[in-house]
This record gives sequence, structure tokens and C-alpha cells, in this order.
Amino acid sequence: MDIGKLLALELSNLDKKKIVFKINQLLDDIIVKNKTQHKEFGETIAIENIGLLLEPELKFNVEKFLSDYSQNNTLILKWEGEIDTNQLYFLTKNDNHKIDLNNISHIVI
Repeated sequence: MDIGKLLALELSNLDKKKIVFKINQLLDDIIVKNKTQHKEFGETIAIENIGLLLEPELKFNVEKFLSDYSQNNTLILKWEGEIDTNQLYFLTKNDNHKIDLNNISHIVI
């Protein structure tokens, strides 16, 4: 699922002052609606386009989000940026946005 697109649609209906307080519930609602059941892997969440979650105004903890949803689900993240060991870089290593995967069980394919 294109999490950025789906979240942007939901956020467009909210007062900007309330976004920080509602983002977790909105994301959970989106994920629950788009979660699938795989016969071998169980509940599976496949997401892409998470750049919106890195916007500083949202004050959103992307590492916690990935960790929480990968605990009891198979979480597949399509990543367009750079990957170096246990770091995801949004776009390039020179960008200020990175996600530390050290505390998240993951496989890079």
C-alpha cells in the first residue's frame, strides 16, 4: 500500500493543529484496512512511500512504527532510498533523514 498517498488523503481532512495527535490512529486505521492474510507468512503488511512520515512537523517516530508493526506481522517495506548495513537513508546518505534498523528484526532483499 502507498502509505504516503493514503495518509495524505486522510490528513487533508484534518485541522493542521490536530495532525500530530491523530497520526498514530490514522496510520493504524489505514494498516488494519490494508493488512492481508498470507497462508505461509500470516498477517502481512506491505508498504511503500513512507517519506511523509519523516516530515518533522509530524513528530512521528518511524523506527518505533516499523518496530511495533513488525513484531506480530510480516512487514514488507519497499525502500527507494539507500541502505547501508542497518541504516535506511531517505533518498541518499547525504540527506538528514535516516532510520536505524539495529533494534528491528529485518532482512534486506
